[in-house]
Amino acid sequence: MRRLVAECVKKRDGQMLKDVLQSYRNICQNTHPESLDRVIAELIELAEAGVKDAQSKADKLNVEKIDDLEATESPESILLSVVSEDQDKDRTDRGVVTPWLKFLWETYRNLLDTLRNNTRLETSYHEVAQKALKFCKDYERRNEFRRLCEKLRTHLSAIVKSTNQVHGVNLQDADSLQRHLELRFDQLEVATTLELWQEAYRSTEDIHVLIANSKRAPNPAMLVDYYEKLTRIMTVSGNRLFHAAAWHRYYEVVCNFTPKMDPELHKTLASHVVLSTMAVPIINPMLRIATMQEDENKVRESRYCNLLGLTHSPRRSTLIAAVVNSDILTRVAPELRSLFHQLEDQFHPLSICHSVAPTLLSLLEKPEFSNYVKSLQVCVVTRLLQQLSQVYTSLKLDYLLSLACFPEPLAFSANEVEQFVMNGCRSGEFPIRLDYKTRSVHFTTDVFSETSHASKGRQLQPTPSEQIRSQLANLATSLLTVTRAIDPEVTRHQLESRAQAVATALSQMKEEHEWVMQRKALIERRKEITETLRARKEKEAAREKALRLQRELEASRRRQAEEAERRERERLEKERETIRLIEARKMAESLKATSGLELNEKELVDLDSEKLTELRVAHLDKVQRTKEARFKSVAKRLDHIERAIRLEEAPLKDQDYEKQNERDLETYQQTRDTKLTASRHAFDEGMKLKSKMQRMLPSYLDVKRTLESRRSDELTKKKKQIEQKIATEKKYRVEEFHRLREQEKARKVAEEAERKRREEEERIRAEEEARLAEERRVREAAEREAELERRRKLDEIAETQRRREEEVAARQEARRLERLAQQQEATTANRYVPGAFSRKAPTPVAPVSSSSAAAEPLSALRRSENAWRPGAARSAGPTTGDESTISPPAATAAAGAASRPRTNPFGNARPAGAEQDPAAAAKPATPLASASTGARYVPPSQRNRQA
Repeated sequence: MRRLVAECVKKRDGQMLKDVLQSYRNICQNTHPESLDRVIAELIELAEAGVKDAQSKADKLNVEKIDDLEATESPESILLSVVSEDQDKDRTDRGVVTPWLKFLWETYRNLLDTLRNNTRLETSYHEVAQKALKFCKDYERRNEFRRLCEKLRTHLSAIVKSTNQVHGVNLQDADSLQRHLELRFDQLEVATTLELWQEAYRSTEDIHVLIANSKRAPNPAMLVDYYEKLTRIMTVSGNRLFHAAAWHRYYEVVCNFTPKMDPELHKTLASHVVLSTMAVPIINPMLRIATMQEDENKVRESRYCNLLGLTHSPRRSTLIAAVVNSDILTRVAPELRSLFHQLEDQFHPLSICHSVAPTLLSLLEKPEFSNYVKSLQVCVVTRLLQQLSQVYTSLKLDYLLSLACFPEPLAFSANEVEQFVMNGCRSGEFPIRLDYKTRSVHFTTDVFSETSHASKGRQLQPTPSEQIRSQLANLATSLLTVTRAIDPEVTRHQLESRAQAVATALSQMKEEHEWVMQRKALIERRKEITETLRARKEKEAAREKALRLQRELEASRRRQAEEAERRERERLEKERETIRLIEARKMAESLKATSGLELNEKELVDLDSEKLTELRVAHLDKVQRTKEARFKSVAKRLDHIERAIRLEEAPLKDQDYEKQNERDLETYQQTRDTKLTASRHAFDEGMKLKSKMQRMLPSYLDVKRTLESRRSDELTKKKKQIEQKIATEKKYRVEEFHRLREQEKARKVAEEAERKRREEEERIRAEEEARLAEERRVREAAEREAELERRRKLDEIAETQRRREEEVAARQEARRLERLAQQQEATTANRYVPGAFSRKAPTPVAPVSSSSAAAEPLSALRRSENAWRPGAARSAGPTTGDESTISPPAATAAAGAASRPRTNPFGNARPAGAEQDPAAAAKPATPLASASTGARYVPPSQRNRQA
């Protein structure tokens, strides 16, 4: 990984480096995050080394362009250097340094994206972020710093949103929150160094949010730095009120956490607090702001209050009171103390500007206090106009300008003073009217005029408006005094009423206290119940959320598995198709190479290996047949040629044989002579060598015997050593064999004991599981039996209830039918029936079941509605011989009803003349039968249960 990172740095390939780091993070973040830390440290070191090397090269290139350091410069060379040297340096920097700076910045950015929101890599993330801030500070990269702040803010918001991740950063952890606080303080420091005040303000907001969410008190040094930066931010924003409030908070924090402070530093801080407080404008000299801008100001002020930790917006009067009530005035210089008293306590309108001018000039000479001088001048002029309005009703404008005169460079022009007065009048702060005709200033004395709520400072006498405003209160006080003097009983009655009220309160105090305690206990109990319910709801919600997440994860895994399986099938199909095409192409090439059969790509797509094999076999058969035919013709031709050659060479064979014998004999004689000559020469040389070596034979034999004896002794010694070594090794191996055998026996014994122990444990576990399973089975069987018994009892209760309801319904229906029958009889007895006396007696009706008997009167009543219509008798079917021509009303109605089909409410028609089945009639009536016949009332509860 280090080599790969070094290669990426060498090539300055940021995208590849990002991919590599993310892959390596996924590999080692679970097991070895420290490896990633080492790789990141080495990467940053290499990138920074590249930047430094590029800077040194750029400086060297710029220095090498100077030929002679001692050469005098001419005007032409000076002009040329002004025009060209900076351009050459910029060009060199752009070509050498800028690419490395870009790569270093891209490295920081990629590392932050790689390490973000991971608690295992949190330390590395903060180290990289601090190095990125240092990079922006060292190279003054303002645009990059803005982007870095935005990226850090985005990462923080992502951490807040994704708090349920497995290894996500948790801001509830004190250490993590402290790291983020330190990083934001470093960010605030760099922002103030680069004078990026907007980013500094946003950084303070981030710090405030983190401090508010922190469970641990922030570091005092961090708080001091925080409020010090706030004072600078408020100075740049131009808001004097909150600038003074920030100095108050800063002074308070420094005094609380630094009890032994340097006196000079304490004096400087106190001077800043006093001057910032006095520099707060007493009035608003500008025009009144529109409503929308006022709303925006309220929002801005609320944000400033949150940053300063204030519950409400501060005022100038409260800040002045804080200065007076503390020991800050004792810490400042005497001239500042005098300036404070002149502005806030003393009343001297004719000399206020001349008396404070020396102090303002001394402040102007000090760089740390010079920015307060202009605001203090405005406050002085405001006090001047307020005090003049209490003394004068009118005065000359020139005299006012002489009173508002300051020495240079603090002098106010007449136009500036006049513009200030006019703006104050328009905003309702000053009761002043300018008369340009007489060049005079008039202070209005309208007792009903609106006055500003601004701080008035020291007042010599109340204004007329204040007098008329307090007139009624003074009159009421005077009248009360007179009443008490005339009638002393009023005072006595008041005292008695007060004593009675006190006694009543004391008598009811115990009961009220008990009631309050009971109410408190009730409220606490309700709170506990509410908390319990909320905790239960949260627990249920968390459980449901966990189950939902689990289901979603399972569904996601299932979808991913199905998608992976589908992709795998598609990939295998593609691979099979590709392999088939490759094999077909190879076979086609082999066909082309072996048999000359050519196939194009379209034919290869349609053909598979079997068809290609068939084509190859057919083509080979064709080629083979062609070759065989050609070979036959060639063999026949060669046979004829060979036969002709043999016929021609037969006479020449004998002559050639004789010539060959002569050549062979001659060659044999030459070879024999050469071998004899060489053998003779070799024999002579050997005899000469033998005679020479014969003289050396005794010496050779002596040396041989000496060497054989010495080497025989050495061989004997080596044999003994080897035998001793073999014996030692044999003894060691025997002992080792016995030792290993003993160890093997011990191991087998231990394994056997372990096996028996495991078997015993398995047996005990199996017995326990069997016992538990048997107990569970018995318990489940008992529960099932109890459930069946409970259901049986419930069924019995329901059946009893149903029977009771049926009996009650039957009795009610019988009574109702009886009443209907009585009403029918009374109706027919009083009605005239034509031909009633000429009818025969009705045919006896066969007895029916109780249910049919109960249903018959109602059915007869329903059918009797059409019995007396004209032609009703004619519509009846044919009658039997024993029936009369005109039947009684019930019989006529029955005949009329039998002559037409009847449809029940459920849509099933019954044909005319259909008789009821006695078995069906004997059965209990169902809701359907009751609805179709109308013979029986079924209660709704019974209908619902039967349905």
